Amino acid sequence: QRPQPAQPQPAAMPSTSSAPAAVTTFETPNLGGPRKETRGIVVHSTRGQGKTPAEELQATLNWFANPKSEVSANAVIGADGSIHTVGDWDAQTWHAGENNASRIGIELVQSAADNDRGVPFTDAQYRSLAWLTQQMSQRYGFPVNRQTLVGHEELEQGRRGGKTDPGQSFDWNRYVQEASAPAGGPVALTAAPPAAGLPEAAPAGVVTDAGRGS
Repeated sequence: QRPQPAQPQPAAMPSTSSAPAAVTTFETPNLGGPRKETRGIVVHSTRGQGKTPAEELQATLNWFANPKSEVSANAVIGADGSIHTVGDWDAQTWHAGENNASRIGIELVQSAADNDRGVPFTDAQYRSLAWLTQQMSQRYGFPVNRQTLVGHEELEQGRRGGKTDPGQSFDWNRYVQEASAPAGGPVALTAAPPAAGLPEAAPAGVVTDAGRGS
């Protein structure tokens, strides 16, 4: 019998040893092939109808798990700083149209109501976003600046779709400064266990920003 060719292994996620909060993986069918290059990161906010940060996070993960949504992101960061990622960092997630082939997508959990009230993103979210950005910069070799780190609203694709996230509540100066702070060298990459118990569909009436024309 002819030996079978080795199957490519997903690119592992950063080690949790240096993470500022819990890191888990989530399942989504909404993935493309490997990115041809990685130029940087697109920052999104979820803008769903969750009544609490925990409900907003769960609704986002549920929506990304639903094949009918046709949306996903490489990572979702909860209000508590928890980091939820796809298992393959090289995969294209479906978060910003034509930019999916060259940029990582990161969603910050914030409901539409909190955005409308001008509720700031949490310190824990900034810490986790900065840490994850450092890991991705080390892994893919892109610099940390405002050319590589962009908001969905700043992309031509985002403007065409009327996107306004992450919005005025997001402090870009703080993000870039924290992501540029000295950090340790590249870490060993290992995978954390997947998050369990995600229903297939999002609760009725709960639709994240990523699910509206990304």
